[in-house]
Amino acid sequence: MAKSVRKNLESSQCQTHRTSGETFLSLEQECEHLAETLVELEEQYLVLLNEISEGVIVTQEGLNRYANRALSEITGWALDEIIGEFPFMNMILPTQAARHIPESAEDSQTGLYSPNRFQINCKDGTTKDVEMTTRKVRYGHRDAHMTILKDITEYQRIEVALLESEEKFRVILDSTTSPIIYYDLEGNILLSNIAGAEWMGGSPDSIIGRCVHDIFPIEGQAILRR
Repeated sequence: MAKSVRKNLESSQCQTHRTSGETFLSLEQECEHLAETLVELEEQYLVLLNEISEGVIVTQEGLNRYANRALSEITGWALDEIIGEFPFMNMILPTQAARHIPESAEDSQTGLYSPNRFQINCKDGTTKDVEMTTRKVRYGHRDAHMTILKDITEYQRIEVALLESEEKFRVILDSTTSPIIYYDLEGNILLSNIAGAEWMGGSPDSIIGRCVHDIFPIEGQAILRR
């Protein structure tokens, strides 16, 4: 009887050791699989960051921990020059640096700072117009800041050109003494020169957005349709 009990106990212990060993091996394999998956995801994430047109830089404890290829292309600085102690924020023109990401602009829930527009000095001495958005992130299990920089130089140039063109158009429009009024099919006034606004009894600012049916009586609208 004692021999039978001893035999069953030894068998049970062997089974327990075998099960424990299999469990340990399974956990080890699972950890290795998770590590491989994390590495693969990180590689994919870095590929995506290097394909976007916006510059990305991660700063932590006064050091630049990461920068993507677009940031190098926008600023002219090589990645190995940016990573480390490179004073990235020193590129912002001194007259605009004080406006950089005020603490009051931070969203307390998302850690996102309001976008700001600046001019920066590039490595070759040229300046570019950029829009910066910064948010708090976790990098390497520690707090950091990620800044996304978008080159808006061409956009700014087009915007200025459009404003200049609009100003020239307005000067030409207001130089004629003939009333000019532009309105849609529903009678909403979209554009008027000074002569046209005076003819309607107001100024361009006071009549734009109003409806001609509210300004003119029914018999006067027949004149406008001619």
